[in-house]
Amino acid sequence: SVIYYIFQLCTRRLHFALQLILITTISYVMYNLSHYILNNTSHYNIIIVRIIAWLDTFEIYKAFTVLPLLLIAHKIKSMHILSVSLSKSHSILIFISSLLIWSFTTNGDVELIGNIIENNLILFYIAALGGIACVWSIARWINYLPLVSYLGRYSIIILGVHYPFVEYGKMIDANPWITFGITILCMPPLIWFFTKYFPWFTAQRDFVYAWYRKHKGHTQNSQ
Repeated sequence: SVIYYIFQLCTRRLHFALQLILITTISYVMYNLSHYILNNTSHYNIIIVRIIAWLDTFEIYKAFTVLPLLLIAHKIKSMHILSVSLSKSHSILIFISSLLIWSFTTNGDVELIGNIIENNLILFYIAALGGIACVWSIARWINYLPLVSYLGRYSIIILGVHYPFVEYGKMIDANPWITFGITILCMPPLIWFFTKYFPWFTAQRDFVYAWYRKHKGHTQNSQ
C-alpha cells in the first residue's frame, strides 16, 4: 500500500494509460531482477546487490508484482464500473468473454506467496483480470448470497489468516476441498474477533472510527 501510494503521488499528473505502462514495466523489471539476484546472491559481494537481496525479507518484490492490478482496481472503483446496472444477457456475455480470455492466457502455476509466476508475467496480469471479470459477472448475476457477501466484506482478514490452515492441510495431506471447507467455517469467528478487538485490520473506516470513539470515551470517563 505504501509503495502504491508513493507511485500514485509521483505519477498523479500522468494519464492512466501511461501510469499503467510505467507501473507494469517497473513490476516486470523488479520481478525479473529480484529472481535473478536472489538466485545468484552468493556470486556477488557488491553492497547494492546485498541490499536488494535483504529487501526480500520485507516482501517488497511481491508488492511490486501486484501493483498493476492495484492501479486497475483503483481506476475501476473511481469510475464506479462495478455498480453499473447490467442485464442477465450482458452478464452472460461478459462471463463468456472473460472466461475465454482467462482460458487462453492462463500459463502455468502461480504462487504469489513465493512470488512465482511460472511463465509470462504479462499474461498473468491478463489472466488475472479475465478471472476477476468472470467472478464479477457471476456475482452480478447471482446478486446476493449472505455468506459470500459477509466473507467478501472481510476478505482482507481472510487473506491475512488463511495461510496457516492451508499449510496445516498440506502437512497432514488432507483433501484440498476439506481444507477449504474447514478454513471457510473457521473464518466467521476469526472475523468477529478481529472486528471487535483489532478493527484496523479490516481496513474499513466505520469499524476503526467506532473503536476510536469507544476508547476515547473510556479515556475521558477515566479522567
